Amino acid sequence: MLAVLQCSIENHGIIGLQDIKVASENFFAGLLNIIYDLQLINVNSKKPNFPAIDLVDEQNGICFQITSENRSEKIKEVKEKYHTYGLNVQYPNLKIFIFNKKPKGREPDKQVMYKDDLLNEIQILEIDKLTEIQKYLTDNIKIESFRQTKKALEFKSIENIIKYLSAEPPKKSEDVNYESKPHPEEKLELRFKEYKEAITSEWAELNGEYDALLKEAKKQFIDDGNSNKIKCYLKRTSREILIEEKNNGKNALNRLMSELQQKLDSEVNEGAIRYYLLSELIECDLFTLTSGELKN
Repeated sequence: MLAVLQCSIENHGIIGLQDIKVASENFFAGLLNIIYDLQLINVNSKKPNFPAIDLVDEQNGICFQITSENRSEKIKEVKEKYHTYGLNVQYPNLKIFIFNKKPKGREPDKQVMYKDDLLNEIQILEIDKLTEIQKYLTDNIKIESFRQTKKALEFKSIENIIKYLSAEPPKKSEDVNYESKPHPEEKLELRFKEYKEAITSEWAELNGEYDALLKEAKKQFIDDGNSNKIKCYLKRTSREILIEEKNNGKNALNRLMSELQQKLDSEVNEGAIRYYLLSELIECDLFTLTSGELKN
């Protein structure tokens, strides 16, 4: 639900609507209050465009800037205004919450937290807190809007992975005689063994939700110019990971998914990415058999 909220905020920002910005500040005030036992209020609701910060807890001397902007310049700007306006005197504890993924290579900063940091904090909470958070999310994110934005995020996730694979430079050729046909039964039996039925069941469960999205994304974003490039990347990368994982197909699949998710800079829907990879696994280009393996 938080991933869907992020997508919704970004889309509204693109078309210039600011009402959702204030709504999201109020939303995060309530969520952070639950997680950290704070008393945050939205200062922008009393004084629009309050400098540097959005939420304050007068009693605990804590303030938050809430943003989805991921530029290092934005962090620097907030910190400068925080000191210029003397806010550090009244609120000595500044937190900049960036509702986005932490960019690769950015140095740790105790004053800056990202969406994954928030999720990590939530995961270690006691069950009563988790129940309270679940109710808060359900009460504050409208179901119909949630469904529409979720579908948009799912489609965008498949688009992003296709574009990433299309943009990857080709790897050096290797002397491997891949089978040109998928041979799904033989491949699943060899690569996954006791996990074969779980793989096919998972694919079938996800098929109803994601099949139409995947077909539409492939129709829009895969053509003669990038089709072979994607096939080449998937074949060679999955083979390398499979070898490193000592031919354990389950571990290799999970690792490939994790690595691809990390390489995508934007937010993704995990189910959509999983379905894309499972489809490639069953249909053709993931963990492809060699001629030698098929003969054996």
